[in-house]
Amino acid sequence: DLTADFAKSLASWNINQISLARLGEVIYSDYVRGENYLSRTQALKVWDQALKMADENLEYVMVHGGNAYCAPYADVITDVANSHSSFDMEDQSVPFYQMTLQDSALMTANGINTTVDYEYAFLKAIETGCSLKYNLIYGDVSQLVGTDFNTMVSYSYDYWKNLAVEEYLAMQEAVGQFAGEEIIGHELLEEDVSLTKYESAEVVVNYRNEAYTYRGMEIGARDYLVLPGGAK
Repeated sequence: DLTADFAKSLASWNINQISLARLGEVIYSDYVRGENYLSRTQALKVWDQALKMADENLEYVMVHGGNAYCAPYADVITDVANSHSSFDMEDQSVPFYQMTLQDSALMTANGINTTVDYEYAFLKAIETGCSLKYNLIYGDVSQLVGTDFNTMVSYSYDYWKNLAVEEYLAMQEAVGQFAGEEIIGHELLEEDVSLTKYESAEVVVNYRNEAYTYRGMEIGARDYLVLPGGAK
């Protein structure tokens, strides 16, 4: 009901986009006394109705995280996971999620400036075909120090704006020509060196702190190489 009311309100302002945020990531339950409890299975049905309603009444639907139930409805999925959980049984990551949804939804990485290593996060976005995302606050973030919002002190617009523009332009130049194409192959060439294949190009990402040579071409430390003519 809340989603329906909100969608109507947006329409009255001629706004056709909505973010349902963590409905794409978290399913709640409500075990109140009596018969009116709501299990996670039942909550999933409510989530599905809300997503479907938003999809039918608005042009763009955005979600955070993007669990499988979002796939039929989401146009934009933010904060997509770019690696495995690092459990001992897992040897390497495969961007299966991105390979599955590449041509049906715009996906973004986690906030670049919220990670410990923003250069690594940028390279991961290049490898997995995700768009960039920054979490930014235009105001004075120093006011957040010592508050419940202390984790947002890294959101300074003034601090990150130049790097954000630089990385967006670099991303556009690197992969803009084949953005939206399906990922048709992914492999680990060597430790910390990945290869992502598209129909019309292939992308090699070198996470190492030294240069790597691929087909006679040197890729600098923590850098990438885009070659035309993938799918070979």
